[in-house]
Amino acid sequence: MRQGALPMPTDDVTLNDIVRLLEASKEQVEATPERIQAMHAEAAATPIEQRDELLVARRVEMTRAINDPWMRALELMSAVDDAAAIERDGRVRALMEAVWSLNDGASIEGDIWRDPEQQGAKRGTPPIPSAFANRRGSIPSSLAVQGVLASLHAAQDAERGWRNGEASMPVFDFARPQGTARVLMRPNGEGHVGQVVAEMLWSQVRAFSDKDGDVLLAMMAQAMEPGRMETDGATWITAAAILDYRGVRPIMKRERKALRRAGHRVEDMAEIAACVDRLGSQWIELIAVQTRESRPGRRQPKVTRTSYESKLFVVDEHLMQGDLDGPQRAIAWRYRLGRCITEFLSAPNRQVARIMQHVLEYDPYRQSFEKRLGRYFTIHHRISASYKAPLRRKVGGLFDELRLPVNRRNPSETRTRFEAAMDRLVADDVLPGWRYPPESAARIEALPARHWLADWRACVVEVPAPHAALEAPGDA
Repeated sequence: MRQGALPMPTDDVTLNDIVRLLEASKEQVEATPERIQAMHAEAAATPIEQRDELLVARRVEMTRAINDPWMRALELMSAVDDAAAIERDGRVRALMEAVWSLNDGASIEGDIWRDPEQQGAKRGTPPIPSAFANRRGSIPSSLAVQGVLASLHAAQDAERGWRNGEASMPVFDFARPQGTARVLMRPNGEGHVGQVVAEMLWSQVRAFSDKDGDVLLAMMAQAMEPGRMETDGATWITAAAILDYRGVRPIMKRERKALRRAGHRVEDMAEIAACVDRLGSQWIELIAVQTRESRPGRRQPKVTRTSYESKLFVVDEHLMQGDLDGPQRAIAWRYRLGRCITEFLSAPNRQVARIMQHVLEYDPYRQSFEKRLGRYFTIHHRISASYKAPLRRKVGGLFDELRLPVNRRNPSETRTRFEAAMDRLVADDVLPGWRYPPESAARIEALPARHWLADWRACVVEVPAPHAALEAPGDA
């Protein structure tokens, strides 16, 4: 614990006092694994008859080190007259969420009695390191990922979305100059696909939403980070980790004077499992996709066109949880990315982007503009970074590809919503900036009072080349 007296609630409480206390609590949580290892080493050198007493004493010390500054911070927060100032500052909320995310209330209680070498076996999964260090992660940005995200956006579009393929199974085509990514829904396992199976697959398509996109990007980011993959290329992820990445708060329970993390809500965990199940039915067929082949002695790689198909990802195993006599649900998955993704993770075909965690945290209902625009520009900004040139897109093209809603009776509301979303992406460091270039700005200034929606859709938005923080490692 930090040295020095902790401030008592007074009339002149400052936000810095609260932040300092929360930082102290966060530091203690982060140090807990190392302290537990040191404690076990100390216990090993302690006579057996004194070992339990030692473990209890160390548990009390670690719990107090975490909870004392946390509880004092809550006391100070209640003494602040302007509660809204805490929310505006942002630091307090970010630190509280960090502590919630890191602090599993049972970790000290359980791990303190357990041999560290047996912890992974007891839990069933290895530790899940954060895929968003400093709130940034890496994701594939290849055509397959673009196609899958587009297919999720189009799930509710009956006219321009999915179509019937072989045996009435759902198919979505995403065609671009560099090739076509065809997304196919197929049942797991072999066998005849009848009408019942086809309808089941269509029901999965109709259930797709922006939450599925968040789960997809979380799984991609988890598999991309160095050290996340096992020797056979597999990666573990849990439903709890995905919910944490999405900013969904876990249940917090008060025990005496301490708050402990009691896990995520059952319905939230079940929703993540349903998303993984739906995405697990997707196959990606890459058709005449542009690829590069290195040539010994040549500076420029050979450009070819290739076609093949693979699953989006393959789940090797999953862990189930539930009552003995009740339904079981998946809570963790060991998975491998499909060839349609892995072929574009190394040079000369490497296509990787840096994504801000904000994009996953945006509310899929109230912030759908920010979420979809954030995904789009994250991927395409990375592509434009190769040329160190601004990214330019027509407003209408963005609305069409992302299936953003348009209020045709009040288009001003739509334009205001779009521009506010772009401003939010800049404020959250998802984008370095944006503007209407001069020709489009002049066109907007000259818009008539009515019937101007088509003219605005023809305008262009411009995003400057990304700064270094938004470029994926290895893309320089």
